[in-house]
Amino acid sequence: MRAAPAVLALSAALTLAGCSLSSPSSAGSAGATASTSTATTSSSADTTAQPSTSASGSAATSVPAGHQAITAPTVGITFAVPKDWQDLNALTEDQKTLIARVQGVDPTTFSQKLASTDAFYGLFSPNSRSFNSAAVTKEAEASSTPPSQASLDEFVTQRGGTPTGYSTRQSTHGEAAIDTSTAQVQGNQTPGAVVAVPTSSGTYARIAVTAGSEQEVDTIVSTIITTAH
Repeated sequence: MRAAPAVLALSAALTLAGCSLSSPSSAGSAGATASTSTATTSSSADTTAQPSTSASGSAATSVPAGHQAITAPTVGITFAVPKDWQDLNALTEDQKTLIARVQGVDPTTFSQKLASTDAFYGLFSPNSRSFNSAAVTKEAEASSTPPSQASLDEFVTQRGGTPTGYSTRQSTHGEAAIDTSTAQVQGNQTPGAVVAVPTSSGTYARIAVTAGSEQEVDTIVSTIITTAH
């Protein structure tokens, strides 16, 4: 039987973030269903925007209504994601083990690859059968200019993805670069993007985004860029 959509999307997200897993194996429907529930959360959205603060506590950009500010401490970047997204690095060991078994990988290896992300938040929607997420790599790139299309295309293709477009947008600390892509996981095409966002320390943080549609990817990317600091 095929793995649950949440697990497939989790694999795609980790792949784009540079944490590729070994080839997934088939799994029973009971395990797949249980893994789906671990990535599902629900909460009501706030109706007013709130100011976010950086790790140092200084005032920064406003958090849009219905969002939360998350921080990747190693690369030093904070940005907003939907409030009902879950911190996947905060999953219990039992939950990580269950997902690893569905993926057909060693639980310890899976936990290590998940922990190699500086921040990883997401939400699986059983209604749309999609998994929206943002994963920050722990390695920042020291540069005063955004990565080139060739650089990001190589980053995507080396991880099994297919680049579909490159663009740049202005962010708080300079020009950000976006490389959209698709990743095939067990025959499923998952849209995504790698976003290189400048930080206050003069480096570029790379954030892998996945979602159920290209439009959702663009919405998530736009929020990241406009709130990153």
